Amino acid sequence: MYLPLRDKDGQPINTEMFNAMAEQVVEKFGGLTMTPLLGNPVYDGFWKSPRTKKTVRDKNSVFTIFVPQEEESVEFFRDGKKK
Repeated sequence: MYLPLRDKDGQPINTEMFNAMAEQVVEKFGGLTMTPLLGNPVYDGFWKSPRTKKTVRDKNSVFTIFVPQEEESVEFFRDGKKK
């Protein structure tokens, strides 16, 4: 799960959101491994904005989670992506 460190306007995302997501994942799946929110490794991300058609660059932290490939797991991450 790649989590951007800044919102679409370039403002830092409150780290409490990361902590809340980590708690939800641990509660649901029993654990996770994540990269630091600051320092290294933080990953560069690139994506094309559907609205402006321009390439946007962002910095990401990564949550690594091993989960059963079941509909309930898929729904959990779809809902998380919306948040």
